[in-house]
Amino acid sequence: MKNDPELLRLMVDDQDRHDPIYGPGPYWRPYQNRMIKAIARNGIENFRGVPSVGKGYADTVTLNPRDVWHDPYSFKSRIKNLATKLVAVKPVIKDYRTLLGSRDIELERVNRWYYRAAHDDWFSNISKTFSIPDSMHGGCLQSITMGNGQIVSKKYLDLLMRLDSFGAQVDFRQVRCAFEIGGGFGAWPHLMVSMFPNVRKFAYLDIPPMLYVATQYLRHFFGESVIDYRATQNTSDIRFSDNDDLEIICICPWQIENLNIDAELFWNVASFSEMTPDIVENYANFLKGVLNQDKSNVCLVLNKEQPLPGVNITMPSEILAAFSPEFQFDDFSPRAEHPEHAQYWFGKRSGDTAS
Repeated sequence: MKNDPELLRLMVDDQDRHDPIYGPGPYWRPYQNRMIKAIARNGIENFRGVPSVGKGYADTVTLNPRDVWHDPYSFKSRIKNLATKLVAVKPVIKDYRTLLGSRDIELERVNRWYYRAAHDDWFSNISKTFSIPDSMHGGCLQSITMGNGQIVSKKYLDLLMRLDSFGAQVDFRQVRCAFEIGGGFGAWPHLMVSMFPNVRKFAYLDIPPMLYVATQYLRHFFGESVIDYRATQNTSDIRFSDNDDLEIICICPWQIENLNIDAELFWNVASFSEMTPDIVENYANFLKGVLNQDKSNVCLVLNKEQPLPGVNITMPSEILAAFSPEFQFDDFSPRAEHPEHAQYWFGKRSGDTAS
């Protein structure tokens, strides 16, 4: 996984030139500032193992709160950091870190036991049917060794469960073109393209620096099939080639205005729950135009908790209303995950009954 600081700089600089509706909302703005600075200092080779780089969108393990301060390099943060090094304070800090470390080890043991006990048979069947790709790249620290001996990241196991649950609603084997907004570091397109060779065209949208990390992550697996922001920065008509070659186009939020695709599948896990109503509505309006008129499947996973600070979006009503009246949604219980973890909604264009 290669660093490309110039690519990140292009994204960040251009963000400031566009309507704020395409920038990070109140929830993600402080995270964005922290991550951009952390990437400049640490690079992205091991982003899943470096909390200051990956916390918030990747499966990092955080034991030191200093690693995820919104601005760890500010004057205030430096003073707090110095305070933790005082002779009178260091022993207390050390005791807490030791305790947190032991608790994390215990949690990992519980996770491994749970996934093996609850989902081993299910995973065995999935892995016999589909090719499960390498899920550990990028310094992943949270993994489960399943009964067949395959080591899989917890993040990918959770995604597999969601895929399996939505598989009762949509036949992924019939999807050629897919679109995701706000997926973090690109795990879902990696999984989809690897498991379903019929998916040949994929559009992936996120804010920087997540889009930057996802671009480089996907490029590690799919090479020149990944089309980055540098290639589409000044393109007013972003579309796929008229062939069956694999193409993964990674775009920034403001580029959705220029996106000209015909996707049969849209996927969003939790990120709509982290946006303000106006941002969700803006995305939904454009999605109505880029989703196939006859075969359009919308898969939404929404948080069950109350809105995050500054977000103030009512779930699920305001999110579903943004797609109305063109789309109708039904909720359902996932068949391979804790149903209390999130809300699962599947939508199709009004009047479309085809699967």
